Amino acid sequence: QQDFASNGVPNGKRVIQKLFQKYQEAAANLQPCDDEFSDRFAFYRHFYKAVEWFDVIALVCRILRDNPDIRAKESELSPFLLIDEYQDLNRADQEFIRFLCNGRTTLLAVGDDDQSIYGGSLRYADCSGILNFEKLYPTVKKLVLPVCTRCPTDILMKAHALVSKNQYRDNSKQPLLALPVVDQRASGGLIASVRLKSDKAEAAFLATAL
Repeated sequence: QQDFASNGVPNGKRVIQKLFQKYQEAAANLQPCDDEFSDRFAFYRHFYKAVEWFDVIALVCRILRDNPDIRAKESELSPFLLIDEYQDLNRADQEFIRFLCNGRTTLLAVGDDDQSIYGGSLRYADCSGILNFEKLYPTVKKLVLPVCTRCPTDILMKAHALVSKNQYRDNSKQPLLALPVVDQRASGGLIASVRLKSDKAEAAFLATAL
C-alpha cells in the first residue's frame, strides 16, 4: 500500500484489493498473470517468506505436474479419495484431485450442479467440473439420488422451477421427490423412508440392516 501511495496512486487500498482479487482468480483457474502483477507478488513472497492462500493449491499442482515421482508417492498415500460438494471446487482444486488420483479410478465424488453457489465468490467455483465429470473420468459409474429427506413436495417443485432456469446445469435431471414416497428411479437401488422414535432405535435398525 505504501508503494502505491509513494507513486501517487489514489485509493491505494482499493487498488491492492483488486490486485489480490485478480491474483486469486488467476490462481484458482491455474492461469498466469501479467508481468507487473507477477512481479509485485514475487516481492510479496520474498518479503514475507510466505505464500498467499490461493497460491497453495496452484503451487502444489505445479509440483505434481512437473514431478511424476512425487505425484506417484503422494497418490499412494491416498489410495481412495472421497470428495464431497464437488460442485464447489474451482479448476485448481479439480486438477489437484486429478493429480492425486494419478490415473486410478478409486475416486468417489458427491455433488450437485444445481447447488453450485460459489462461482461468483472468492472461491471461484466452476460447476463445469461436475458437469464434465464423466468426460474427465470415462470409467465413472454415476449413481443418482432422486429423493430428498429435507423438504416437502411443494417446496421441491418450486425449487426445481427456479434452478431449471440456470444457464449451466444438467437439464436431463428430473425433479426431486420428497420422502416418504418410495421411489425406484435411483440407480443405486430402492429408496424408502423409515420413521424411528429415537437415536437408539435408529442405531438398532441400522445394525440389523447392515
